[in-house]
Amino acid sequence: MSTDQLQIIDAAKKIFEELSLDIQDIDVREQMVRDIEQSIQERIMARLVQVLSVEQQHQLDALITRQATPEEIQEFVSASVSNIPTIIAEVIVEIRNEYLTQ
Repeated sequence: MSTDQLQIIDAAKKIFEELSLDIQDIDVREQMVRDIEQSIQERIMARLVQVLSVEQQHQLDALITRQATPEEIQEFVSASVSNIPTIIAEVIVEIRNEYLTQ
């Protein structure tokens, strides 16, 4: 598992904890953390696609079409986008603020 993925999982857990919900069912708590994690991942992917050039977007589409492995896609994105850590941090803050102000 990549450092970025671990950061996303950790952020999802922290956001859930900050919500201070009194949920006793472990399965429900775990599902809520997974939902937060998925929200973060989807937003990051959308943001990454926005910063890709049109040519890079076509290359990414080709990878997805040929069912490239997650590692291949991550390698392509890492080579194409220089500020991924900044994007991840910004998205985590955005998602956190959205969850905590609901």
